[in-house]
Amino acid sequence: MINNLFDEILGRGKNTPNKFTVRMGELIRKARLESDLSQSELAKYVYVSQAAISDMENGKREVSSTELLSLSNTLNKPIVHFFPENFVKEVKLDKLSPLYQELFIQTQRLSTEDLKKLIAQARAIADLD
Repeated sequence: MINNLFDEILGRGKNTPNKFTVRMGELIRKARLESDLSQSELAKYVYVSQAAISDMENGKREVSSTELLSLSNTLNKPIVHFFPENFVKEVKLDKLSPLYQELFIQTQRLSTEDLKKLIAQARAIADLD
């Protein structure tokens, strides 16, 4: 039964586009436009052709893990941003440790610009390893 659900959603055994690739493409396009980049500009950062970006955005091409990482970094979005909602598990605040709960509570008080700065600082600290 679960395999039938994934077959229907992912279009297994079928060519792209399918429901998953189309929705992912919409999310890529939206993030690209928010970043004020053309398909050609994004293609240079992701090391693919402009046609590949077009195919991704139209759901005609699956995105590789390396491309997804490049998209995430270039468009300043978490990787999970590019996955359709029905493929992402929701994080319940009450299931997190008190430390994480406090972090989330305090970030809600920040402006979007300050939140972006905090995320950049957290990435820099995490990359110190």
